[in-house]
Amino acid sequence: VRSSIEYGAVIWDPYTRKDIDTLEMVNRRAARFVTSNHRRQDVSVTALLHDLRWPSLQSRRQDARLVMMYKITNGLVAVPPSRLIPAVARTRANHVHKYKTLRPSCDIAKYSFYARTIPEWNNLSAYVAESPSLQTFKTHLTSIP
Repeated sequence: VRSSIEYGAVIWDPYTRKDIDTLEMVNRRAARFVTSNHRRQDVSVTALLHDLRWPSLQSRRQDARLVMMYKITNGLVAVPPSRLIPAVARTRANHVHKYKTLRPSCDIAKYSFYARTIPEWNNLSAYVAESPSLQTFKTHLTSIP
């Protein structure tokens, strides 16, 4: 089930609370199924998710977006980075792959891949964003609290 939900999640990532909650319900039902705990009054699903150490689907989608941004930045996918404008200044707190933040006005553009991902990407430490390989990037990304 998870692979079907996550297939297009990098591009189609819901932003309305209703859509996010609908997807999170899939994760919550799966936790009950995996633990064979179908009785609602016995234990909270939040506790089950915590015990299973499953991240929320929303955080998994955010990680998937950041992985895609890493791939775009490093030329690992056939998506040209030509729409990405490098940030003007770099301080010691930033990384070399920092991009100018987009400021769209309509919701469709405001919640698009680049508009949502660039601020998250820019907030990554240089240690994470400048990882030498994709696998290293994923490892560093999952170690962020």
